[in-house]
Amino acid sequence: MKTKIKLVMQAKPENVAGWPHINFNYEQAAEQIVSALQARMPQAEITALVCSDPEAARAALPEDKKNYDGIVLITATNNPTVHNVYLDAATTDFPLVIAGLPHAGDGAFLNVATRVRKQKLPVATVSSMDYGDIAETAQLIELLKKLKEESILIFSDDTQNGMFREAKRTMLKNHWGIDTVLLSGSDLQAAYDSISEKQARPLAEKWAKNAIRVVEPDAAELIKSARLYHALQEMKEKNGCTAVTVDCLSLFYSKRMQAYPCLSFFEMLNNGQVGICEADIDSVLTTMIAVYGCGRPGFVSDPVLDTSSGQIIYDHCVCSNRMLGYQDARASEYYIRSHAEDQKGASVQTLLPLNLPVTTVKLNAGDNAFSIHTGMAVGNVSLDRGCRTKLAAQANVENIIDRWDMEVFGWHKVTLYGNWRAKLLNLARLKGMTIYDEDR
Repeated sequence: MKTKIKLVMQAKPENVAGWPHINFNYEQAAEQIVSALQARMPQAEITALVCSDPEAARAALPEDKKNYDGIVLITATNNPTVHNVYLDAATTDFPLVIAGLPHAGDGAFLNVATRVRKQKLPVATVSSMDYGDIAETAQLIELLKKLKEESILIFSDDTQNGMFREAKRTMLKNHWGIDTVLLSGSDLQAAYDSISEKQARPLAEKWAKNAIRVVEPDAAELIKSARLYHALQEMKEKNGCTAVTVDCLSLFYSKRMQAYPCLSFFEMLNNGQVGICEADIDSVLTTMIAVYGCGRPGFVSDPVLDTSSGQIIYDHCVCSNRMLGYQDARASEYYIRSHAEDQKGASVQTLLPLNLPVTTVKLNAGDNAFSIHTGMAVGNVSLDRGCRTKLAAQANVENIIDRWDMEVFGWHKVTLYGNWRAKLLNLARLKGMTIYDEDR
C-alpha cells in the first residue's frame, strides 16, 4: 500500500511583507520540495498544500490523520504560525516532520526546534538548503508505515529468553506494529530435514566460489548451512513473516540444530532481507530500520573497547559483504570460517571497507529506548580470538564506556556505514524514545 504524505507550506497571505519576501512563490517552492521527496520515495503519494490560515489547518487535522500516513510541514515564513497547530497535536501515532526553508521561515523553525526540545515533542526536525536532506527525513514516514507491515519469526526452545520476552513482543506490536511468531527448535529441524542436499548444493557452491578461501569448513558443512537457509526461507513464507531470528547458540550447542545460521543470515542481508542471530528481536528491529530506512544492511556485533588505541571493534561471526548499500555494486571480499567460539560449523569473516564513517545504534523495544554513537572505520582485525569478522572504528571510546548501559541494551549493537546520526535521532524523537547518546 502506498505511503500517503501531506506536505504543508506555511505561507504569508498575498501582499504581506516579511520573510522570505512579499508575494513569494510558495507553489513553486512546494513543487521543488515535492520533487525531492518523490525522488527519495518514488512509490509514495504526496499532496502539497500552501496554508496561511492556522484555524483551517486545525480544522483539517482529523481528516488528515485518516487520509495520510504523516505530515511534512515547511516553515516557509515566520508568520502566521501554522506550525503551532501541528506541534499542539503531535503524537507518536502520527508522524510529523517540520522542515525549515532557509532564509524564509528561520525564526519560526527555531521556535519549533526550541519547543520540540523543551517539551520533548515527538517531532522530526530538519533545516537545509539541500531538499534531499528534507526528503531523507521525510522518508521516516514511509519507514514507519513499512514497519507496520513487518513480522518476525523467532526460533527458540527457551520461552524465558529475555531477548524476546512477552512484554517486549507486546511493546513491539503496540508501538511499532510488528508481529512476532515463536516456533521451536523441532519446527526448524523438521523444515531442515525436508530440504535435500541437491536443493542446497548450488547455494553452497556459490558461497565457496565467491569467497577468497574456505578455511576450516568442508563441502558437507556448507551444504548443511545451505539446507538451513532454504529451511528458514520456507518457514518464513509458511508463517507469513518477513524477518527471522534464531536462538542459535542454545540450539546448536544442544545439538537441536544441525548448522549455524551465519551463512543464511549473510545471504539474507546481502539481498535486503533481515536475518539476525541469537533470537534478538531488538537487533531485528534495529536492522529493519537500517535496511528499509537507510538502504544498507546492519552489522550486529558484540563490541570490544580498546582505550589504548581509541578504537571500538565490532565482533561477530556473520556480516553482510554489501555494507555500502543495495544501490552500490561493490561487495567486500570474505573468507568462510568455522564459528569462532567452538570452531565448528560455518561462518563468515568479511573484510569491510575502511576510511568511511559508521553509525552504531540499538533500539530496545520493551523500554522504548535508543542508543547511538559514531566512528570512522579504520581496520579489519585478524586477531585469532573473539568472533570472525572484526571491524575497528576510531571513536570516543572513553565516553562510550562511561555511557554504555548493559541493562537496557545488552551487548549487541548494530553498525551501518554512513553518518546517519541526524536521521536516526529524528526517528527516536518521532517514537518518543529515551535517547542514550553514547559518545557526546
